Amino acid sequence: MTDKFLPQLSQNLLNILDDDEYYDITIEVGSDPYVKIFRAHMVILNYRSAYLRRMLSTNKKHLDGTLVHLRLPNILPEAFHVILRYIYGGRLSLENYDISDIIQILVAADKLCLQELVIHLQSSLIENNTNWMEENLDLVYKTSFENISFLELQNYCTDLISKEPDKIFKSPNFSSVPEKLLISLIKNDNLQMDEVQIWEHVLKWGFAQHPELPPDHTTLSKDELNVLKNTLQQCIPFIKFFNLSSREFSDKVLPYKKVLPKELKKELVNYFWDRNIESKSRVNKEVKPVNQSVSQTNKESQSESQEIQSVSQTNKESQSESQANQIESQTNKESQSESQEIQSVSQTKKESQLESQANQSESQTNKESQSEFQTNQSEPQENKESTPESQANQSEPQINKGSQLEYQANKEPQSELQTNGETSSRENKEIKSIIDSKIITNKHAELISGWFYRPSLFSWVYKSNYYRFKLLFRGSRDGFTPSNFHQICDNQISTVMIIKVKGSNEILGGYNPIAWNQNYSNGVTKDSFIFSFENKDNIENYILSRVKDETSAIKNKYYPI
Repeated sequence: MTDKFLPQLSQNLLNILDDDEYYDITIEVGSDPYVKIFRAHMVILNYRSAYLRRMLSTNKKHLDGTLVHLRLPNILPEAFHVILRYIYGGRLSLENYDISDIIQILVAADKLCLQELVIHLQSSLIENNTNWMEENLDLVYKTSFENISFLELQNYCTDLISKEPDKIFKSPNFSSVPEKLLISLIKNDNLQMDEVQIWEHVLKWGFAQHPELPPDHTTLSKDELNVLKNTLQQCIPFIKFFNLSSREFSDKVLPYKKVLPKELKKELVNYFWDRNIESKSRVNKEVKPVNQSVSQTNKESQSESQEIQSVSQTNKESQSESQANQIESQTNKESQSESQEIQSVSQTKKESQLESQANQSESQTNKESQSEFQTNQSEPQENKESTPESQANQSEPQINKGSQLEYQANKEPQSELQTNGETSSRENKEIKSIIDSKIITNKHAELISGWFYRPSLFSWVYKSNYYRFKLLFRGSRDGFTPSNFHQICDNQISTVMIIKVKGSNEILGGYNPIAWNQNYSNGVTKDSFIFSFENKDNIENYILSRVKDETSAIKNKYYPI
């Protein structure tokens, strides 16, 4: 019943605003040559706008009767007129305003700290003006990211651009996009655009910031290249160069190698050195690690799951004379037999002046019955005693962005796993994704990959994106017993086990850089670690614990759970 009085109260307050008497403040809005003076009442402004309250606190009412005068040069008079009537009457009618005017009103409301109005205007734009928003996406996107409180608009724009990136990248105004906005675009893993196109657009943007630079890279001087390098230095870490084919790298990136950071340039040259530029079509189908096997079995039962995946990397350094091949397996298991994944991380690294070469044979078993995937399993490596000397010689896992295989099975027949079938198109170019797990996501895999060794932050930005995971062992398929685990995983180096705790979202895991075996000796290493995620949906909330006593880092007599 009381609500019926509010419209009249609103109208009375608007009448006060329109009255020429009793006002005690004037507000000068806009900038030359378009400025307008508004009359208002300090008491109402003080309680309706936090921004105006702060301004009034430094402009006290004059005792001599002189009016207080405020200036708002960064707000358009038309927008302030609408907002002032909202401040007094609590009413807002947008029917007679263009969408561009509504955006200006939104910007003004944000400056005046009218959060209620900011939220309402964002929702109104998204719900009622979709077509206009899409047609003017560059303006909307730029506006939304220039104002940190426009979260709804930011999410709307990000989602739309990830599906239709040309709306921004091929916009006539793309060159005027601020650096901050460009970075937010290219760092989006869901952006449906080839990585080479992203690189070309970033280059185009860089040249546009310096029109004096010649467009032909062959004519760029050293100083001009440095200008371009400095312009792009904040963008380059978010471009996934390891997703490129050899030809794309050779044709599109190498001509601008001097704008790349020295370390990244070296890693890219090493990575692409051995790749045949004629093999692009093969790489687009599936990338397999050199001298390594891929193990995959797809089970459709609703039992709880385990997966082992391998991470492979091929890295060649200048003047290298030999090749060291390693398979790194990761071991993941769900607590109380709900879900377990064990993955192997394999790598091929050519190191300068290595004197020995370890090659692993590849065996393959084809299963053709009822939708089962082809399974490739590598022959076991020689059982090497884990001594400090031998372990110290193991090369650290390098990162090679490759396709990933994921396996997860439920132990309890009635439990049902939810699989997120959406994968980032940027992860799905030539090399599918970092991991295709039902326990952990690509983000988890990248984070865990960065823990394998301790490089500089800048190095990790690039390296953490090119591991490959492969399934070695799955409990529902291979059995939840120590003997079965050791039979399959012994002599596999660099293993990680991931455990999902039954009945919760908690994830536990650990990394063993040396080979498992069934003897009772302790494995000696300083590079192993254990970790946990309290909630698998919150990747930032984790605990990472490294080795304190390297002589007792690995307990081989225990099953790794």
